[in-house]
Amino acid sequence: MPDRELNALLEDLRRAVAQSEELTDDQRRRLRSLDQQIRMRLDETQPEPEEDPVEAVRQYIDQFQRSHPTLTLTLGRVLDALNKIGI
Repeated sequence: MPDRELNALLEDLRRAVAQSEELTDDQRRRLRSLDQQIRMRLDETQPEPEEDPVEAVRQYIDQFQRSHPTLTLTLGRVLDALNKIGI
């Protein structure tokens, strides 16, 4: 169940990134990379990502807190879901 919740939240994150007109191309690229890193972490057949996705989510929350509150909310929900599944 938590994996399903996390997948839904990652889909919300992808939509938020696609719809945000304020994000730079670099921010979009990094957020897409974060999505891939989390998916790699969920797929036990894939190698572990080099960067810790949980720490990356925390950094993005700090970075976007004032400028992108909706995106920050979604990232916070992703972080909670990662914690629930033990990542």
